Amino acid sequence: MRVEPTENVPLARIAELVTEGRRLAARGDARGAEARFREAIDEVDGLPTEDVEAYIWKAHALNALGRADAAIQALDMATRADTRSEAARFYLAEALVRAGDLKRAAMQLHYVLKLCPTYAPGLALRGEITRRSGNVAQAARDFALANSLAPGDPRVLARLGDAFAALGDTAQALGAYDEALRLDPTCWIAYAGAAPLLETPADAREARACYRVLATRPGWAEQAAAGLARAEALIQAQGLPAHGPAAAPRPRLATFTPPALPTRPEPKKSEQQATQPLGTSSAPLRVKLAPLPGRPATGPVKPPPGTTVGRLALPPVAATTGDLNEALEALRGLLIDPGAS
Repeated sequence: MRVEPTENVPLARIAELVTEGRRLAARGDARGAEARFREAIDEVDGLPTEDVEAYIWKAHALNALGRADAAIQALDMATRADTRSEAARFYLAEALVRAGDLKRAAMQLHYVLKLCPTYAPGLALRGEITRRSGNVAQAARDFALANSLAPGDPRVLARLGDAFAALGDTAQALGAYDEALRLDPTCWIAYAGAAPLLETPADAREARACYRVLATRPGWAEQAAAGLARAEALIQAQGLPAHGPAAAPRPRLATFTPPALPTRPEPKKSEQQATQPLGTSSAPLRVKLAPLPGRPATGPVKPPPGTTVGRLALPPVAATTGDLNEALEALRGLLIDPGAS
């Protein structure tokens, strides 16, 4: 749920500065954006008391300035300022994933999803953690469920495509990439995932188009050039003209079907719970795609500062030692499986 708008004047000023900084950055005014972000940070540091939302805004400003480690420190302070703030824990988990600290991220995210298992951004983040840890089947289920609960995020669909591609399911991978690009024609993650899958005689022109988009991305010049050369070779091998009619669009997939989780052994009667543990069903998850919104999404769906999914007290953060797989297993145990209902 959304926290009621604050009447805290300093906090409103901080939010305004970060928002204005983002606008200036989008317009290409890097110097003006940096000035707003630094002013927002100074405002937070000058507050007489700790404020969880202020620390979250500070973290956004620090991230925009490329200071990822300082942003994580600010979010750590936010979780200490209010141990009940699921928003702070979610943003901290997100920052830790970007930093590559999957173990700590999984532990923070565990508490968020324990309180709200249907929180779509949290499920998508869990999918990213499991994808990076190598469990792509579980990642596909998380991304598909996140998309069904809060459709319209092209990045979630693109990551769903990545998971299907890693599983060797080209048809569903391309279907997910197509949906992502219908929502946001600039979603470069979808182009990056689709391009190698399209390097076939039938789809070579589409592959070439994807690589041409990627060639405009910083750091992609060499890889995109190699992909363009392969696509051009496929086109020439078929004796096709350099420019021809666009390929017929692929049929839209009505559902995405991630692989089922393995069936777990039945517990002994003395160990059975009153209700079936979540996520134990082996039935495939079939997620119907929701209608597309009226206008393209411009980025990933994230809760704004102050958003929370409950106000229950959370236990202290566990120590960061231990095996990542244990943290991921704890997260997987929270999976909601619509097929089991």
